[in-house]
Amino acid sequence: MSGSKKFFCLLSIAAVIAVSEVLAVHMPVSAATCSDGIKTRTITVQTKANYAIPGSESITLRQTKGVCKKESRSITGKVKTKTSKQYGTWKIVAKATDQSSMVKKTLTGSRVKLKLKPNKTYEVTVSWDSGAAAFKTLDKGNYTSYPTWEVESVWKVSEYY
Repeated sequence: MSGSKKFFCLLSIAAVIAVSEVLAVHMPVSAATCSDGIKTRTITVQTKANYAIPGSESITLRQTKGVCKKESRSITGKVKTKTSKQYGTWKIVAKATDQSSMVKKTLTGSRVKLKLKPNKTYEVTVSWDSGAAAFKTLDKGNYTSYPTWEVESVWKVSEYY
């Protein structure tokens, strides 16, 4: 085999390995990391440095919209009902178990990305912001179905549960 054929063979093998590593790092590990109503949940995330892959270690959470219902009465006494889909507000705190790093974010839209440090274990606590929900009640009415959140994707994370 000539030198250029060996080079291209090795290059293609390296490309296959790199692509498979990227896909393996990006695949979710656990399906049990989602909201349970509006209860506070804590998940554990272990990051893994891989300097061959670009980007920083991260976890992305996404949420679905809940349903709000507001009733009002007209002067004649007729009841009007308005229904709307609304995102909730979730407070997120990610603390490294060795106390060396902490990330705080608020999930108010469809998704939020937490950038984490490499080779750390994080306790990520996601809690419902009842104060923000109270303000939403004034404008949009009460939730008849609460929003939910889940882990959408991870990057350079070896495990999460």
